[in-house]
Amino acid sequence: MATPSKKKLAAADFAELTGLSDRQLRNIAQKGFFPPPERGEYDEAAALRGMIKYQGELLKKKSSTLTEEKEGLTRVRRLREEFEFEVAKKEYVARDEIGPELRAISMHQRAVLVHKLERELDTKLDFANKAEKSALLKQAVDDVCAIFNRGVEKWTTEATLNSSAN
Repeated sequence: MATPSKKKLAAADFAELTGLSDRQLRNIAQKGFFPPPERGEYDEAAALRGMIKYQGELLKKKSSTLTEEKEGLTRVRRLREEFEFEVAKKEYVARDEIGPELRAISMHQRAVLVHKLERELDTKLDFANKAEKSALLKQAVDDVCAIFNRGVEKWTTEATLNSSAN
């Protein structure tokens, strides 16, 4: 019994039908969606089934990409809302507010440290033993750190009060 002849579709007609170039169609065929053309003609049934399958996979891929983008956008919105909530609770201090004050604290610390090193500790360290030197330097460091703690106390106290109130 003779096999029925397969209906053929010219490559130019297939390109016109799909809106794709011959090169694009050959690449899709190379990916295994349908057999490549023989003598400039595609097996019509296989090519059309393959093209439908190819378009379906493109839609799935586009849909999953869109879903990932929506999930990413949802995460960003949630983070922004959490941040705005924390700002509303006064758990964050604006950079414009804290920057100048931190610079002022830092400059005050530096001035106190320079004063201690040049005026107070200079002569005391010359005549002190190792243990006394260590104690004098420790006290100087503690004094400078205390300046910072006093300087940021208003922010840490407010944050502590806000946290304990909630």
